[in-house]
Amino acid sequence: MSKKILDWDKYIEKSAETISEGIVMLKNDNNALPLPTNEEIAVFGRIQLHYYKSGTGSGGLVNVSRVIGVTDGLIERRVNVCSELLDVYKKWDEENPFDIGAGWGQEPWSQVEMPVEDSLAEKISEKCSTAIAIIGRTAGEEQDSSNVKGAYLLSDGEEQMLETVRKHFKKLIVLLNAL
Repeated sequence: MSKKILDWDKYIEKSAETISEGIVMLKNDNNALPLPTNEEIAVFGRIQLHYYKSGTGSGGLVNVSRVIGVTDGLIERRVNVCSELLDVYKKWDEENPFDIGAGWGQEPWSQVEMPVEDSLAEKISEKCSTAIAIIGRTAGEEQDSSNVKGAYLLSDGEEQMLETVRKHFKKLIVLLNAL
């Protein structure tokens, strides 16, 4: 029996193609997209520092050479992500660790969201007119999603973040990192 070797370049190319075909834009109100190339973009949401790639259970056991989160992808594509806001999230994330759960099928549907104060959103909005808010969800084997806050419904923290950001930014793009 001959040994099969995975061609990572073909795998990555096919993965990118598949993902790009799976993206659906429901609305582009107020011409929020495409992103402006000449200004900083404010990225909100704790999940910007993490990326849900598992579906709980065996889906999380897939070994990949690299996982590119939304913010990483934006930066790689030379989007001018507001480093001041990114640093605030990084500091908060260090003090409030990401909850990986307790193993097979016991990952939380979502994560505790960083509270966004009006003063922070207002300060960042003075230099950024466009904000991206990232909401993350996971579900899958042994943990189907439910009609509760933090699963199908927004958590209180996510609602607060979205309300505050919407109040201070001319354009708001909401991205779901959901499985």
